[in-house]
Amino acid sequence: MKEYVISEMGKMTKNITLEDYKDECLFKTPADVHEFVRECGYRSGIVNNASSTYHYQESKEAYLLTVIRPTYACMERDLPKFKEGVDRILKGIAGNDELTDIQKALLIHDRLIIQCKYDDADINEKMATDAHSGWGALVDHDAVCSGYASAYCYLLEQVGIKSEFCPSVELDHVWNIVYIDDVPYHVDVTWDDMSTYSKGYVSHENFLVSSDKLYETHIANDYPTYPKEKKFDNYFWQDSKAEFQLFNGSVYYIDNDKETLNEWQGEDSVTLLKIKDTWGRYDKKGFNYSTLTNDGERLLYSLSDAIYAYDTDSGVSEVVYQPVELDQVENGSIYG
Repeated sequence: MKEYVISEMGKMTKNITLEDYKDECLFKTPADVHEFVRECGYRSGIVNNASSTYHYQESKEAYLLTVIRPTYACMERDLPKFKEGVDRILKGIAGNDELTDIQKALLIHDRLIIQCKYDDADINEKMATDAHSGWGALVDHDAVCSGYASAYCYLLEQVGIKSEFCPSVELDHVWNIVYIDDVPYHVDVTWDDMSTYSKGYVSHENFLVSSDKLYETHIANDYPTYPKEKKFDNYFWQDSKAEFQLFNGSVYYIDNDKETLNEWQGEDSVTLLKIKDTWGRYDKKGFNYSTLTNDGERLLYSLSDAIYAYDTDSGVSEVVYQPVELDQVENGSIYG
């Protein structure tokens, strides 16, 4: 039934009737009904919210869900925009059997963060409804936690990675539980978005972590804690504050703690270049704030005084941009 509902939402059906599903439509409480409808909306990627019709059946001692009426984030004619947003993030990832599921999940995590910003509208007012949907994250590039979680779930599904939603009423927040080799882990894309500091920064503190690790920051007692595996709680990607890059078939990243540019090769990483440079900002005055991207031909990374290009074939690095005067940039240094 869930697959049917999500499929109908994908077709932008206004009234989704469920008379063919009988006992599958029975729920113990109204809250279970609302949770089912909400999850289907999240998984569709284009639903802001949905109302439903249900009634109590005494003979079954359960609530029978009969109709779902979604409110969509777009018009049917705009659906190609949603597909473009999905394809943009999955470029080079979808159908790439050279990448592991972990690499796919991490690259999608990073690209989603880079292309979307948190909707920090007036907290005394309601957030824009589109910001709660995958559409908000993938098309408007503006979302709240439910928009990030919806987009991430939808994107993972396109590459065959199972995920669920992990809500907390105490935190007024939702994130994802992601399955790698059938083992569940927490992933909170929203809390890994560091765009409030500078464009280009990505945290990996909440990527594939156990419930014990997550609880260090997500202090509440009302969310699922069955992700127990701690294998990745202190993995190498947690030392990176820059976007991982898929470039010419390989995955590259910056280790900001070790101040190195690296290539990720399966279980191992190879250091390509030392990028030793620290500068100050916020509460970290002596930190490497290097970020990473590419222009289609070379990897590009930033140091405090210039933007550099790294040729992966020759191993040569050169300056491609430098401010005429460093007082033109923040605190005399380059960020983002």
